[in-house]
Amino acid sequence: MKKKIDIEIIDKKQIPQSEPERQYYFMDIAKNYVEQLSAKKGSPLTFHVTTFGCQMNTENEIVKAAFKRLFSLG
Repeated sequence: MKKKIDIEIIDKKQIPQSEPERQYYFMDIAKNYVEQLSAKKGSPLTFHVTTFGCQMNTENEIVKAAFKRLFSLG
């Protein structure tokens, strides 16, 4: 069973209506959440991506690069 993540959005009127500003807004929220979890854990968080099929291997690299850039993971 998945654990519910409680992320508080203080003022929903602050959420941008246009892209990509809306995406950046939520990425900042996610980054702050990961930083809080990392601090609570006392060590950096990591991730693992498993893909099947040759096309997904390229997508896998894109996802890994995005996570590394967004969350400053090595």
